[in-house]
Amino acid sequence: FAPGPSLGARRAGCAAAAGRGVVVVFGGRDRGTRLDTTEVLDLEHRTFGPGPRMASRRSLCAAAALGDGGGRLLVLGGQDGSRALSTTEVLELASMQFSAGPMMGCARYSCAAVQLDSRRVLVVGGMGDGAAPLTSTEVLDVEIMEFRPGPRLAKPRSGCGAFRLPSGRGALVVGGAEGETRHRTTEFLDFETMQFSPGPPLSGGPRGACAASSSCAWPG
Repeated sequence: FAPGPSLGARRAGCAAAAGRGVVVVFGGRDRGTRLDTTEVLDLEHRTFGPGPRMASRRSLCAAAALGDGGGRLLVLGGQDGSRALSTTEVLELASMQFSAGPMMGCARYSCAAVQLDSRRVLVVGGMGDGAAPLTSTEVLDVEIMEFRPGPRLAKPRSGCGAFRLPSGRGALVVGGAEGETRHRTTEFLDFETMQFSPGPPLSGGPRGACAASSSCAWPG
């Protein structure tokens, strides 16, 4: 590791997604304040600048790219300080403007999101309105912008990570927590069957509130 560029604000429980030469950081919280602000990392110049404001304050939200061109990003769920959110917002990178996205089937925070392909985004686990972490997932059909139920995880997972494998044949969900239990297990989603199966265990031990990503280009 080497030091990266500094954010303009302190952010815990934020989300990030990449598209068209930028990375956008969404929401989070600064101490007790949930944030509706975003920041945009210019990958060429390696600097953060202010981005557009979201319609809702979102801490412990998730984000993913939409479609083939990388011109739209989706931010979903989270908490606004009083409740869990089922709403989503779509950011058009060309105009840097948000618009309302489709509603999820349930409110979720501390969930993960991953783009499966140009037509689908998977939302994984998290916490809902109750006190128990979720085994449920949802799949966004990008063509019609509607969510539908996805395959169930074998374990409830709050604060897990998820990423698409380089082979393009599946995605891996890693870590997370179920109450006081932190998971070192992972689950593999086969894109052909859309079913989960056990993946390789994490070598470094259990990880709750983790993040995972496939690579994006970093100049130089």
